[in-house]
Parts: sequence; C-alpha cells; structure tokens
Amino acid sequence: MLESRISLRQLRYFVDVVEQRGFTAAARVLHVAQPALSRQIAQLEDDLGERLLLRQSDGVLPTDAGLRLYDLARAVLERVNGAREDVRGQPSEPQGRVSVALPTTGGTDLITELVQVCAGELPKVALQVIDGVSTQTGHVLESGMVDFGVVPNADEVPGIEAEPLFHEHLFLVRRAAGSGVQPVDIAFADAVALPLVLGPRSMHLRRYLEQQAGTAGLALTVAHEQRSANTIAGFVRAGLGATVTNWPSMREFFPEGHVIAQRIVQPDLRRTIAIGHAAARPLNRAARATFDVLRRLLLDRVHDGRWRGEAIDPAR
Repeated sequence: MLESRISLRQLRYFVDVVEQRGFTAAARVLHVAQPALSRQIAQLEDDLGERLLLRQSDGVLPTDAGLRLYDLARAVLERVNGAREDVRGQPSEPQGRVSVALPTTGGTDLITELVQVCAGELPKVALQVIDGVSTQTGHVLESGMVDFGVVPNADEVPGIEAEPLFHEHLFLVRRAAGSGVQPVDIAFADAVALPLVLGPRSMHLRRYLEQQAGTAGLALTVAHEQRSANTIAGFVRAGLGATVTNWPSMREFFPEGHVIAQRIVQPDLRRTIAIGHAAARPLNRAARATFDVLRRLLLDRVHDGRWRGEAIDPAR
C-alpha cells in the first residue's frame, strides 16, 4: 500500500526540490545531504511508478505527473501544519508555504522588504521568493510552480488570473556626456535609432519594444544583446550603447551622475504591471495574505516615486 511507503518527509523534500529548482539548493534549505535527498526522490518515483522530475543542465523541472504531485503534496503539508488549530476549533493565523516570483526589474529592495514585512505581519508563513525569472514568469505562474508573481502585460499570458496595479514608465538610459542639459523626454523614434544594448527575445521587454517599433514602422538598432542586467548596465556605463529600462532598474544598476535617463514618449512607452496566479489554482489563505502585502508594497512604490508610473483606479 502506498500509504505505508510514502512519508510526509518525502513530500516535503519533493516540494522543496521543485521550488528550489534543483537538488543542491533544496539540500541546503532542508539541511540534508544531497545524496540522501536524491535517494528519497528516487524512491518516491519508484513507489509511484512515475517520472516526477526532468534533470537538466541548469536544474530540474517537474513533469506533468510531478506538477500534479506538487499540488497534492503542498495541500497535504498545509493541512497537516494547520491540524492543531483545526482540532482546537480556534481561528488560525495565515500559515503555510508561499512562493512568489519577482522579476529582477523590480529591484532587490522590493524582495528584501517583502521578506521583512511578511516576517513581521505573517510570522507563520514560510515565504520563498524566486527572483530573476522574468523570462519564465508566465510559465511558472501557469504551471502553478509558484503561488503568484509580478508580471508585465499579464493579458498576454494564457492561463493566469491577474490584478493590474499600475502602468510603469519606460526610460532610455545612456552614458552622460558633456555638460549640456538634456531634455527629460525622448521620442520613441529617436530612442530606437540609437545603438541599443538589450536582452534577448525571450525577455518580455525586448519583445514589447519590437512590437511597438513594428507598429510605428520602425526598427530597433540592437548593437549588443546581453542577458544579464549587470552586464547590460556595464555596457551602457562604458558607452557601448543605450538601453531601455524601468525606474527600479535605473536606481538599482546605474550610479547617479554617470548616466542620463529620459522617459520615452511619442508614443508614451509603458507596461501594465500586475500580480497574477494560475487561474486553475485559487490562492489559499496564506497566499492571499502575502498577495495583499505585496500589492501594498508595490503601490507604495508608485505613490512615492520609487517605481515611476500611474496607479490604476480599481473602480474603472
């Protein structure tokens, strides 16, 4: 009988391997030896008669069967963790494991503040933040590998339910040269005519820029294609080209006084930022409470200028 062979420990191990996207990171979080962790997952696959994980050079991904087990395992673990309050008939605080996907373009201070605020306001929530996955956000949301995440232009991502929060402005950033005063805005046609340093087409911002250029009958002048935000910033600081970014990335990667940032207009270049989750997987109580904290932190940034844009009126 499976009930005599599958343990809660195995389910917890499996959930961590999926969420950490690898055995090494999961073993570090769980404080167990990696060979022991691998043996437990192999035993789980053998007992279920299903391949649960695809081993790749850059980590692991769950198979379809693995995704189904992941959802089931998380539900079981959350139910077990809340058993004490259920038995006593007491209202419980939000508790359980919550995983959130945040793009690098939101800034590391958003990640650290979310962790700090949740630790204070939701002490029984075990929060995991997966950062730097802007190229995969739609996939991890739709698959349910995270509870929810920040996603630009969520209406383009199938299978997710999203709450739009604000429209972010986009800026052209280039190395400062000379002492002349630069205008605060730049026309889109003038921006794309400059040699640009951009990410690959797998990144949403690159695809968005190409879409806007095509609509306007223009073409991007891509001088260098780089994946890392740090590398792109280094190219710009060296004068190898300009780039297009949002305000949190501007603050994060470009020292004041070394570059100029101009808001792109004509047309007004902006993206809609939302928090989304898999439509087929409604948020549980812990995830909803964390979702509300993240919404508040994001809107605070828009209101005080740390993330430049305009908040969306929910009444409209």
